[in-house]
This record gives sequence, structure tokens and C-alpha cells, in this order.
Amino acid sequence: MGIGNFMPETFAPQQAMGGLGIAYGEFLTGNIKNPALLSKNKNTIFDAAAGARYVWMEDNNRAQTDFGANVDYFSLTLSISKRWSTAFGLMPYTQMNFRTRNVEPVEGTPFEVEYRSQSIGGINTLFWAHGVQLTKSLSVGVRGNYMFGALESETQSMVYTADRDYQVVYYNRLNPKGWAVTPGVFWNKEIGKKRNLNIGATYTYRNQLNTNRFESIERRSEVGATITVDTLYEGEVGTIVLPNRWALGVSLEEPTKWMIGAELSMEKWSDYRFLDKNSHFNNTMEVAVGGVYTPNFRSVDNFFERISYRVGVNYRQLPYELGGNRVEEFGINFGMSMPVGVSPVRFTYLHWNLSLGQRGTVEKNGLQERFVQLGIGVSMNDLMWFKRPKYD
Repeated sequence: MGIGNFMPETFAPQQAMGGLGIAYGEFLTGNIKNPALLSKNKNTIFDAAAGARYVWMEDNNRAQTDFGANVDYFSLTLSISKRWSTAFGLMPYTQMNFRTRNVEPVEGTPFEVEYRSQSIGGINTLFWAHGVQLTKSLSVGVRGNYMFGALESETQSMVYTADRDYQVVYYNRLNPKGWAVTPGVFWNKEIGKKRNLNIGATYTYRNQLNTNRFESIERRSEVGATITVDTLYEGEVGTIVLPNRWALGVSLEEPTKWMIGAELSMEKWSDYRFLDKNSHFNNTMEVAVGGVYTPNFRSVDNFFERISYRVGVNYRQLPYELGGNRVEEFGINFGMSMPVGVSPVRFTYLHWNLSLGQRGTVEKNGLQERFVQLGIGVSMNDLMWFKRPKYD
């Protein structure tokens, strides 16, 4: 698709439940997937997370592995009033990181040429979200996203001769930037004395990303020192049009005790354009089912009863085809949120999540990926940050 693999727009607790975050939020952790749920956050909350991913890839002829780690997000949530909260932060929208290598003989000579290709970078999202509680049962919100980044690719041709080696390098960098807007709504209704029925929905309208390109050809020595550089192009080359997305979620909960929920989302990839060119991609669907259970949120003498245990499964279609068949992904997710620091005005939770999944199959697509992903996050709450004390 030219812009890398898409990253989840969820925080660590939601990732452990298969990505649920449209119709369920917690007051001690942030949630920007549905900005309307920010109205649940009455404290100042700092959220951050990092993750690592190990991938096994195979086709009909060979197999290989890959490993990568990255920072997932930073976010700060502030309570403006009893009914209004806001959050801002940074998280990746796409990431790209792969390398290939191939060696071939030069026809008619005893020499060889080595081809190396690599692509790195991605698109980041700088977000600012607001959530407002209009009534006891209804909240609305909106998230603004400024999207920017660098997508770099490099192709090297290295000729091995009897006297010396040299490289010819083609370098291409794209710098997209633009805006996207996500409004959201959340509604809940009490069922009996302890349970709530929750329904949420979001719609993401993604504008065009204006894109600049820099292209060059370099000649380098055998040790990588640049000999000559020729700039091929520098300037605007067109736009990247991202698909619109809508999502609907429903959950049933007993607050601070348990929750089960499901979500459905769809993206219109038939509208995707890369540098003003049609993509011929398919529209996609994603389904997630998950839940959380906390034995006793207020337990004083049993640490394990205060831990929130999470589980979820997710299925999604990817917009492209391999081997004439659609590529599909399935994942199983586990996690827990552990209270690691509690005082009358401060609460800190450590989040762990583990995901096991598969993308594509050798039989249908000619290529298969199996992956293990481990994430760790933190939510630091403070009741008194940015609040003026009533008594001195």
C-alpha cells in the first residue's frame, strides 16, 4: 500500500481485549478510540506504552523471522470540568521496517552483483480529543488528528569485482502530512441496580495527505562513503487519500467488576489513492469480542483480587489480495492491569498484554505470517494535578 502496516488506535488495556474501546471505557485509564468516553475520566491521567513483535514468515519455498520493538503512544488526559475532559498525545498510524537481500551473477563475467532493499519510517498521529457528558446517559466527543511522517526506501546495487567493490544507491523519501477528524457518541442505560448496557459509535473522516518527495542516486565506495550524489526530484508529487472508517460497539458491564463486549468496524478502501493513483483495493471489515474481570476492585488484603484480567479475539480483512485470494488476520489477546501504586490521591496501573495471531495462509495466499506481540503500558492517575485546593 506504500505507507506501511497500520497500528491500532487503542491503548494497552483495550489491546488486551481484542481492541475493544468503542462502547467501553474505564475511569482510571485513558481511551481515545471513542473520544466520547473521555467524559468518564475525572482525574489527570498519563498513559504510555511500548511493544515488541516477533514474526515467522513462510511461503512454499522458504521461511524467515523478524523482530521489532517500538513506542506505542504517549497521552495526557485532563479533566476540564465535571462533564468535560480532554486528551492529547502522540501515537503511530503506520510503521514500515523491512529489508531484502539478493545476490546474482553478472552474465558473461566472473563477478557478482548484490541487491539490497530496505524501507523504514511511517506516519505518526498527533491527536487532541475532547469528551463531554450531555446527560446522565449520553456523551459526545471529537478527536482531531494531525498526521505527518517520513516514508524512506533505499535500493542498493553492489558490484563485486577483482579490484574493488562499489555501490549504486537509489534513495526515495516521501513526507505526507494532513488532517483527520473522528467524532464519537456513547450511550448507556442502567439494567437493574448493578449492570449497564453501553452502545458507542465513531466515524473517521480522513482528508488528503499532501505529499512531498525527494529522490536521488548516489555512488558509494566499498566502505559506504559517498562519492557522488545526483538529485532526481524534490517537491510535491500528489496526495494520499486514506479511507473513511465507521465503527459500532456494544457492551454489558457491572462497573469495576466485569464487562463483555463486541465491536464491528468497516473501512472503504475502494476510495484509497496513493499519489493520486487508484488502488483497486477491497473494502474491509473488522470484528472484535472481548471482556475484563476484576475479582474485587476494593480488596485491601489480596493484591490479586484487585488485578483486572482481560481477554479478547479479533478478526480482520486486509484490503489487498495475495494468490488471488483475500488476506485475513486472526488474533487471540490476553492481558492484565495491575495496581502498583495507590494513595488517597494517586493511582498507578501497570498493563501487560500478549497477542498471538496469524495473517494469511500458504494454501490460499502463498505467504503466511505468525506473530507474537508483547506490550507493556502504564496509567498514572492524580486527583490533584492542575486543580486548585479549596483549603490552604
